[in-house]
Amino acid sequence: MNNLVPSQSNRIADSATALRRPQYEAERRDSGYQVQVYLPGVARDAIQLTFENEVLSVRGRRLATVGEQQKVLHRETFLGEYRLDLNVDAKIDVEGIKATYENGVLSVELPFAPEVQPRQIAIQ
Repeated sequence: MNNLVPSQSNRIADSATALRRPQYEAERRDSGYQVQVYLPGVARDAIQLTFENEVLSVRGRRLATVGEQQKVLHRETFLGEYRLDLNVDAKIDVEGIKATYENGVLSVELPFAPEVQPRQIAIQ
C-alpha cells in the first residue's frame, strides 16, 4: 500500500529548540500524492522544499515582526522554525513535482512515476 509516513525525526515540539512540525494533510490520488502543509505567517522566501532519497522535506521559518519601539504584550502564535519530513513509499516522477504557496498553505503535487500509474489492461 502506498502512503506518506512522517519521519521519526519529526518528533520535535520543544519550546527550547523553537522547532515545530507543521500541520499537514496528504491524499493519494490516481496520479500521485497531494500534500498541503500549513505554514501561517511564513514568507514564501523563508520556505525550503526538497525531495531526496524518497523523503519530502519542508523547512520554514517565521520571525517576529516587532519593531524596536514596540513591546509584545501577548503572543499565542509560534515563532521559530518549522520542519516536516515525509517518507514516500512509492516511485515519484521527481521532474514532475510541483509546488504552490498561497495564504499560508504550501501545496505540493508528487506525481507517481509512469511504472506506478494504474493502467487498464486489455483482455485478449
